[in-house]
Amino acid sequence: MSEIYCKYNGDVYHAEIEDNKIELTSDVFVDGFVPYIDVLGKKHFDMFMKVVGKNEIDILFEQKILVKFKDIYFEPFAGKIIDNVLEEKRILLFTASEDIAQQFGFTKKEQFVFAKNIEIDEIDEIKVVKKPIAMFKNKPIIEEIINKNDIRKWLTVHII
Repeated sequence: MSEIYCKYNGDVYHAEIEDNKIELTSDVFVDGFVPYIDVLGKKHFDMFMKVVGKNEIDILFEQKILVKFKDIYFEPFAGKIIDNVLEEKRILLFTASEDIAQQFGFTKKEQFVFAKNIEIDEIDEIKVVKKPIAMFKNKPIIEEIINKNDIRKWLTVHII
């Protein structure tokens, strides 16, 4: 599972595309952003948003995080590394392959869904894949590798 992000004015934001507009969100106030208003009309001062046009952004991309465990890349369960991963010192991995699940001791959650909690220290590396989309789809895919020794530091900055 991947998330959509956008680089706007040199910073990266979570993004949603709606009717040729892009809605950027930030969990900290940024000049020009307004408090998020939910479907009930309540303002939230812990999330901020801004709507921009496609011609105002630097790049739009899908980001997928892959966790290398025992020389195989797995997705984090539900496609995200959740915010308590450092506190728990564990990460929940996912596979749809029954053979791989059996080989590595994953537990069946439902049909074609197998999960396994592993210690952060068991992670070989993390790969962040950024695939440009929409009018940027012809740009190259960017892959960032976070080595074993840098994983904890990376998690403190990048957990979702």
